[in-house]
Amino acid sequence: MLTSYSLNLSIKPADDDESLGAADLLHSTRDVVRTWLEERTDLATHASEGSGEWLDPVDEQRERLTIIDESTSDIALFSLDWEHADRGGDQLRWRTQLKAATSTDGVELAIQLDVLGLDLDGEPIGSLPDHVRIDSPRIAATLVERFNCHFGTQLITNRVHHVDAADSERFTWQTIMNPERQLPVVVVSRHHGRHRQDVGGPALDCDRLARRLAGLADVALYEPDATWALGRMLGRRFPCFGGAVRVYLPEWSPDDDTWRHLLLKPDVVGNDESAAGQEIFEYCAKFASELPRYPGLEVIDNAEASAREARERARFRDVVEEQVMNEYVEPLLQRLSDLEQERSTLSNEINNLKKKGQATQDTQRWNQELEAENEQLNQTVRDLNDKVTRLQRANENLRAQLPDPRESTRRNVFQSATTLDDDGVDREEAPATMADVVRLASERFSRVEIMGPAARDALGSDFKRPAEVLGAFETLNDLGELLAAGGSIGTTIENWLEERGVRYSALESDTTMGKWGDERRVSEEGTVWEMQAHLKFGGGTGSGQNVLRVYLMWHETRWRIGRIVSHLTNTKT
Repeated sequence: MLTSYSLNLSIKPADDDESLGAADLLHSTRDVVRTWLEERTDLATHASEGSGEWLDPVDEQRERLTIIDESTSDIALFSLDWEHADRGGDQLRWRTQLKAATSTDGVELAIQLDVLGLDLDGEPIGSLPDHVRIDSPRIAATLVERFNCHFGTQLITNRVHHVDAADSERFTWQTIMNPERQLPVVVVSRHHGRHRQDVGGPALDCDRLARRLAGLADVALYEPDATWALGRMLGRRFPCFGGAVRVYLPEWSPDDDTWRHLLLKPDVVGNDESAAGQEIFEYCAKFASELPRYPGLEVIDNAEASAREARERARFRDVVEEQVMNEYVEPLLQRLSDLEQERSTLSNEINNLKKKGQATQDTQRWNQELEAENEQLNQTVRDLNDKVTRLQRANENLRAQLPDPRESTRRNVFQSATTLDDDGVDREEAPATMADVVRLASERFSRVEIMGPAARDALGSDFKRPAEVLGAFETLNDLGELLAAGGSIGTTIENWLEERGVRYSALESDTTMGKWGDERRVSEEGTVWEMQAHLKFGGGTGSGQNVLRVYLMWHETRWRIGRIVSHLTNTKT
């Protein structure tokens, strides 16, 4: 009895749309699979996006769903593992596994369906109940119908080939007798009537059989006159006519044993159509399971290995960052805050003494004491700065051991701790990170407002040229002064800014706004602002260290900045 079903196939761009990339094909495949899953389990509503594992909230043993949806620099992977109890009881379980990964010219896909039998102690049993019959999952026929699917070099379909007398020789020669054919061909013949001109219907539902065998075999319905040419070309040992059904395996040869190509005679098919259909399905599924390993599975294995490696690197990086923050950065920040509070307290005491008109001698004595304490504080600050420098070097060593570290937030902390001269006086600082740009712009420019989402974007940005962005904000502030005064700038905003070295684009394309407009809408305090205009730093689709986009709009008397990102989605990205 068949207890397992497997299907391997390749999804390629359609002939009329070869520009469609592998990542786009995987995205479309993932959407079809999620839709199919949502119709079958409530767990899918919690897993509409992203990766994770979900269990039945009432009985965790009854149903489990695991989804992996990840991408690395050169490959993307989508997989699901869905296991659930049979409707008849928990001692019988069904497990569906689907894996899809991008390749150089499309998507490689594998589907595995297993029936798992368990006794009352939870141990596997040797056989399944007689009423249990495995079938192909509907997602297999859906994918074959929706996409341009191949098994190796052979195009696969879930539709019936109708073969009449005029087409019989060509189809038989090009399909059944083709030595390069890789999948079986199931030939269904019509019943003959008493007279040759009397033709009955096929004994099997050919359309349903074709959907069941999608990716496992092709189904061809031969008209009575077409079966004469079939018998003449294949010989008397391999006929199929009068309501019979035959499965012709690949690499057919006139010297084959007749039993190698399954034959169901008309009386067998007519007596029990359901049993005949199940026998054909299990015959083709068993043949597929005995084929050599499909080459596309190597692509899926590599994608799974890359995804696992990326997850391990991310976990290791998180552990190191948390340890550095807890042991070094947070204590330093607290100590710096305490010192600043002490400095403020001493300054207030000096001012109070001056207001009360203390004697010159008392004032001098206080000044001497304060100068001594200030010197101690300055020495403490210098010592802390030296310690920060050492920690920065240690942090850099840690970052060198991790691929693509994200330490922009740490650098903000370290640099903000060294903005005091030795004499304790604030100095004009140049931004080292995008977080510095947000802070300095908020302090210096009255015509530039950094909204909350943009400030959060800046915290995660590792753009290498923050000073260039701060200079552009200063130019924006100058333009804002002109606009707020109601005067004419004598040209367009784009030209005015470009003459001063700032790249500005006023609008996005209709396609971009139609598909990804939500990414350019910013919500704050109940108001939604749509921002198509943006400043551009860097070009192409490079990394976030070299490319930056600032989305903004002029509102009443100031520029409102809503997003500061490396890229938002458009037709190029």
